[in-house]
Amino acid sequence: MNSLSMRFKLSLSVVLILAFSMGSLSFVAWRSMSSNATESIEHSASSMKETINGRLHDIAQATALETSALLNRNFDITVHLAAILSSTARGATAPNYSRAQIKQMTYDILLASPSASAIYAQFDPNGYDGRDAEFVGDRLYSSEVGSIGIYWVADKGKAIFNHVAFSSQSDATRDENGQRKSEWYLCSKDSVKPCLMEPYLYEITPGNSMLMTSLVTPVVVNGEFRGVAGLDINLPVLQKRLLEQAQTLYGGKTNMFLLSSNNLVLASNQHPEYLGKSLAASDKELFDLLKQNTRDQFIHNDQIITVQPIKVDATQNSWSMVIVTPTAIAYGVVDNLSQSLEQSSITTATNMVILAIILLFIFGVVVSLWIKKS
Repeated sequence: MNSLSMRFKLSLSVVLILAFSMGSLSFVAWRSMSSNATESIEHSASSMKETINGRLHDIAQATALETSALLNRNFDITVHLAAILSSTARGATAPNYSRAQIKQMTYDILLASPSASAIYAQFDPNGYDGRDAEFVGDRLYSSEVGSIGIYWVADKGKAIFNHVAFSSQSDATRDENGQRKSEWYLCSKDSVKPCLMEPYLYEITPGNSMLMTSLVTPVVVNGEFRGVAGLDINLPVLQKRLLEQAQTLYGGKTNMFLLSSNNLVLASNQHPEYLGKSLAASDKELFDLLKQNTRDQFIHNDQIITVQPIKVDATQNSWSMVIVTPTAIAYGVVDNLSQSLEQSSITTATNMVILAIILLFIFGVVVSLWIKKS
């Protein structure tokens, strides 16, 4: 009897020691695996989020470069046209072109420029050939005072000629954004430099107004301003391009803005009603955030805001591309993967504990049988 009692006590002690040992080992293993899994998940999530942020930055940069290329390509047209007119204007070295030749030249250039909405050559009185008196009242090539005024508008693959009143070159009345109505002419006249215009509403024909931006280069002879060579891009053209670009990024669920140097909205995929308006008036929260932050990417209220400047070679002005992406969209895959890994870790730890309990139970049964047989 004493032998059985001792054997039972010894067996029970062994069982308890093994139970404690296996329990301790299981707990340590579970804690270690849980800690490593958490670190691994956090590291993986951080790496993936950095990759996603980098992708957003790359997309913003690519979109900005594409817009910059569009502006530079069209600005080159006005720079070259202005150079031709400057070299052939009164007082320059080369002979004048006739007004008919300038009209045909601008017509051909417009038809060869699919992204341009209009092209024009406008001059001060006697700014080009000194023959304004001969063309007073002529509406084929001139304004009502006889100065050269040529304005072609693109319309479904064709070019339509429009007469421009001389008074429209000097209207200093300011619009709701504080811009002069004739800024398209007065900017280069005042600065004698190329100008990238803020968006403005221009009446192309009576009753037909269009939001547009202008790329203007002055015609200068011996340091004297004579007129401008300009090209217009209607904002719907920029809006269409932005909509196409937005569809390639999370199916258009991000909010993309094309902003002028004065933060007027040139294009927006989710807010077309903002076109031509100040961002400060349309979305003050975003405006304040962009004003306060100088970084090209930051997170605010579960939104990733990516900013990329758009450089224009001919002028010191620059536009900007802004992409606002909800973190729920951008990081959705990362969060789902993290949850999946975390659930997998919990399942593995649970299985380990269950296995330990089963082994301990089996050992207990074996010991009990051994005691009984003894």
